[in-house]
Amino acid sequence: YPGGEAAVRKCESAPVVAHQFADTERGQRLRIQRRAGRCRRFRRRFDCAGSQQDREAKAQYARKELVTASLFERVVAFVIDLALFNFLLIVLGHILIRLGLINNQNTLSILVSVFYFVFFVYLVLFTAKGKTFGKMLVGIEVVNKDGKSNLTLKQSLFRVLGYILNFITLSGGFLLGFFNQQNRTLPDFLASSIVISTRKKSSSEEIAFSILGTITICAFILLAYY
Repeated sequence: YPGGEAAVRKCESAPVVAHQFADTERGQRLRIQRRAGRCRRFRRRFDCAGSQQDREAKAQYARKELVTASLFERVVAFVIDLALFNFLLIVLGHILIRLGLINNQNTLSILVSVFYFVFFVYLVLFTAKGKTFGKMLVGIEVVNKDGKSNLTLKQSLFRVLGYILNFITLSGGFLLGFFNQQNRTLPDFLASSIVISTRKKSSSEEIAFSILGTITICAFILLAYY
């Protein structure tokens, strides 16, 4: 209801001024009752305003129902972020090579190291806000394990370090997600976090995420072992 809340506050806080020709106590009491009745009716209109979708969203938030994101969704989101940065790295590398700024292997190695350090910082900062670019596209979010707040920078740092430990443990830290109800992996346990879904996925999206996630998980495991 446009301007509803402000109007309600104005209505409730407005002073009641007795009419100059009705100075009796009974007249003042009747005017107070009428004004209170108008405020109650207006507030009921304001509370009932909004679309059905808005009311359902508010009801779900009130119930605090958290839908845990699947491991496949999380893998796809990470691959999107990684692919984006690799694409930017390739483009930037070709530009610098054509400009003659990269003419040996050492310079190229420095560029790759700097770029992946930027990727590491990107993950830490955006994980603390809940969503990286890939997570926004997939529709998932990282929150504290209580489901009520975002991570601190310290928690986010531990979580991103957990990605490195996943690789060191040959994806063993990631496979932990298959053995608990909230799909929590090693990074989640290190950061006391969970990953939740921010929107309902269609059947086609769930199938696509399952296929892409399965292929990616198998590829990561093969790379880790070979």
